[in-house]
Amino acid sequence: MLKKIPAFTVNLSFNLEPVYAIILAFLFFEEGEEVNTSFYVGLFFVMASVILQTLISVRRSKYSY
Repeated sequence: MLKKIPAFTVNLSFNLEPVYAIILAFLFFEEGEEVNTSFYVGLFFVMASVILQTLISVRRSKYSY
């Protein structure tokens, strides 16, 4: 897997583990009292950075021979 995706991208996606935990707690345990707009804005930025980093690294590996 690391042959196609750089270690930075893999590390970035593993660092999303707290976000996954918050979302699962929100869905399964109804722990959403403290989730507000700033959480969603932060989540958007984190997810956008992961997606953009993945797209950039795939494009670079696609065009480098």
